[in-house]
Amino acid sequence: MRLFVELGKSLLLNVFVLLALVLIVLFPRDLTIVDRGAALGIDMQFEYHFQFEEYKENIVGYLETVFIDGSLGESLTGVPVGELLVEYVPRSMLVICTAFILCILFGVLKGIYDYKASLKKTQVPWPGIHFFAAIDSRLFLDHLFAVVGHLLHSLD
Repeated sequence: MRLFVELGKSLLLNVFVLLALVLIVLFPRDLTIVDRGAALGIDMQFEYHFQFEEYKENIVGYLETVFIDGSLGESLTGVPVGELLVEYVPRSMLVICTAFILCILFGVLKGIYDYKASLKKTQVPWPGIHFFAAIDSRLFLDHLFAVVGHLLHSLD
C-alpha cells in the first residue's frame, strides 16, 4: 500500500511539473520595441504588457489543437511536432539507453573493484571519481562519441 502512495505522489509531482512547463511555454511573448528617434536606433526601449485574455487564448488554442485536432501543433518552421518527434525520439532513446547501459556496466565494475580493493591493505585511490560521475553522466558519452567520431572521420 505504501508503494502505491509513493507512486501516486511521484505521479502527481510529475503532472504538476508538466503543467507548469506547459503554462510557462504558453505565456504570451509579445514584446513591443519603441524607437525613441535615435539616429542609429541605439536609444530603444522594450515594453511588455501582460494581458490575461491573450494568455487565455494561448491556453485554449493549445488545448483545442491537442484534443480536437489531435496534433501537438507546428514548430517555428511549420513542420508538425509529431513528425519531429518521430524523427528525433529514436535518436534520443539510443543515446539514453547507451548511457544507461554504460553507467550500469561501469558502476558495477567499479563497485566490484572497490570491494576487492577494500580487502587489501594497499589501494589505488580514486580521488573525485564519485563526484565526477555524479555531476553529469552524459559527459562520458559526449567525449566517447566525439573520440569515436574523430577516429571514424580520420579513417576516411
